[in-house]
Amino acid sequence: MGYSTRHMLSIISEPNNDNLTRTEDLKKLISSSTNFTKIKEMVEEINELEHYDLSEEVISYIILHEEINYAIENLDEFGEETKWYSHENDMRKLSNKFRDVLFELEGEGEESGDMWKEYYKNGKMQRCNAEFVFPEYNELELK
Repeated sequence: MGYSTRHMLSIISEPNNDNLTRTEDLKKLISSSTNFTKIKEMVEEINELEHYDLSEEVISYIILHEEINYAIENLDEFGEETKWYSHENDMRKLSNKFRDVLFELEGEGEESGDMWKEYYKNGKMQRCNAEFVFPEYNELELK
C-alpha cells in the first residue's frame, strides 16, 4: 500500500546573474565596434541572455524525469498525493544539474502533523520538520 505525500517544489534563489554582467559587457563592445557582423552576433546573444528563464528550464527537466514529473506538476503548487520514495535522490540530482540554485521541497504526509521542508543546493540537502508550538494559557484571552 505505501505512504502518500503531497509535494510542492519552489525555486528559492538563483545564482548570481552572470547574464546581466555579460549583457553589459556586450553593450560596451557594441558601442566601440565598427564590424556590423560582429555587432549583429552580440545583439543576438544579448537577446538570448535577457530572455533566459530558469523556471522553464527546471520544468523541462522535470517533464523529462518521470519520477519527479509524477509528483511535481507545477512549481509553487502542491500536487496530488504520491508515493515518491526516491525524492531525496531525485532532488539531489536536480540540484546538481542546476548548480547554485536553492530549491525548497515541501511535503505534507497523510498522517496529521507530518509536514516538512527540504532545501537542496549543489547536491546537498537540509531537512526541517515542522514544529508545532501552542501559546501558554493566558487568563486575559478568555472571552
